[in-house]
Amino acid sequence: MKSTSILTLVIQSIPKDNRGGYGKTATQKENIPINWIHTDSSGNYSEKISREKALEMVKAYGIAYPASLTSHHVRGNAIDITITWQSSFTIKDKTGKEYTIDIPRNGATNPQLREVGKTYGVKRTLEKDPPHWSLEGN
Repeated sequence: MKSTSILTLVIQSIPKDNRGGYGKTATQKENIPINWIHTDSSGNYSEKISREKALEMVKAYGIAYPASLTSHHVRGNAIDITITWQSSFTIKDKTGKEYTIDIPRNGATNPQLREVGKTYGVKRTLEKDPPHWSLEGN
């Protein structure tokens, strides 16, 4: 349930102005202990306070884009991968061209490794997006 609760958090905590087609979604979800409805000191619902609390969650989780609750991740058909290494290595792209991969030693930020990945159809949305695998390659 953890991935579902985080994805729900993503969608419901993005401010309305940044959500595109997502309307008001302050509904309680089963097994997700998030208080979406916040009140002022008099006990009255406060959209301002609710929005501030949602933005705190967006910042705490480092959310860049709202996620889908029907994604490959949710269905178990995709994973994000952490790749690091201790020293340089040589790898071939799909065409057979060799690359020496060195620094930065992180798969999310190494430009040479990203180039190799592109030849195999690895698609990346964000500049520092972690390496990712899914049934469709994105």
